[in-house]
Amino acid sequence: MKREDHNNAKCEGHNNVKCEGHNNVKCEGHNNAKCEGHNNMKCEGHNNAKCEGHNNVKREGHNNVKCEGHNNAPSP
Repeated sequence: MKREDHNNAKCEGHNNVKCEGHNNVKCEGHNNAKCEGHNNMKCEGHNNAKCEGHNNVKREGHNNVKCEGHNNAPSP
C-alpha cells in the first residue's frame, strides 16, 4: 500500500498498489493497480488497471483496463 501526495482522503481494500495525486477522495477495491490525477473522485472495482486524468468523476466495473482524459463521464 502506498499513500502519498496531497489530500488522499481514503485508500482502502485489497492490493491497491498506488493511490496518488491531488484530491483523490476515495480509491478502493481489489487489484486497482494505479489511480492518479486531479480530482478523480472515485475509482473502484475489480482489476481496473489504470484510471487517470482530470475530473473523471467515477470509474468502476470489472476489467476496465484504461480510463483517462479530461471530463470523461462514467463508463457506460
